[in-house]
Amino acid sequence: MTEFRLLGPVEAWRDERRLTIEGRKPRALLAALLLERGQVVSAETLIDRVWGDFPPDSARTLVQTYVWVLSRALGDVIETKPAGYRIRVASAGTDRDRFAELADQGAQRPRTADTQRPPRCSPKASTCGVGRRWEGSAGPSPSLPPTWTRNACP
Repeated sequence: MTEFRLLGPVEAWRDERRLTIEGRKPRALLAALLLERGQVVSAETLIDRVWGDFPPDSARTLVQTYVWVLSRALGDVIETKPAGYRIRVASAGTDRDRFAELADQGAQRPRTADTQRPPRCSPKASTCGVGRRWEGSAGPSPSLPPTWTRNACP
């Protein structure tokens, strides 16, 4: 199974080995697909997420090229559909998913009245994001709902 990291540098791992994904734009495109996992994402949406307000004239062709580059690195996890592209990833296939799960678990824990104790992150939650979000990619940074951080790091 391929695992993806979004909370630090955008990376893909398989069998405890980091897969090589060359280029900031392909990594940004991968992140955009992962944030919409299971949904078909149009080329126009990907262009907007990768280049923002100033896409090059060749953006549509570059999206096709980057999907090809990613498919070579990742295998057949990206599907080409008439309306765009979809990535197939297991339900806990990203560190963002695992962090959300830990945050939900944290929300279920009883709170204590001990205000003298400094807040500490769950050891598992603290391993989810290493480095700056989306480091090494060109594109917007995904945001995490404030409750996720609060619950995972009570």
